[in-house]
Amino acid sequence: MHPMNPLNVLFVCYANTCRSPMAESILKTIGGTSVDVVSAGLHPTGQVAALSLETLRSHGYPVTELSSKSLGAIDLDSVDVVISLMGEPGLTALPCRLTAERIAWSIRDPYGEDEDAYIATLKTMERKIRAFCHDHGLEARPSL
Repeated sequence: MHPMNPLNVLFVCYANTCRSPMAESILKTIGGTSVDVVSAGLHPTGQVAALSLETLRSHGYPVTELSSKSLGAIDLDSVDVVISLMGEPGLTALPCRLTAERIAWSIRDPYGEDEDAYIATLKTMERKIRAFCHDHGLEARPSL
């Protein structure tokens, strides 16, 4: 891949309500222009959880472009890396034709829990996303 082209990353979780929209916002912020990021759910609810939005905002992440959508809304042919936030089971549910690099992270779903659970999920994803940026040679922005 040409270094001038941003890395296209797709985050996948079950409902695209908590984890994957949060990861999308975090990587867009940390990765800046070195990434294009989208998220989708295997069974999207159609809305991002209020506590996901509130937690992102309170930690300095943008939320305006976040929405809950299905894999069908994503141009899968343009994806370079797909990251399942549900571990390996999330990868096995992906279409076979998806040729992107596949990464499995087991991230706790905070849905239905309190604000502390959402903050813990956010902090875990920040660490993993910074490591991902380092491993993929992406310039990560300093901590917010």
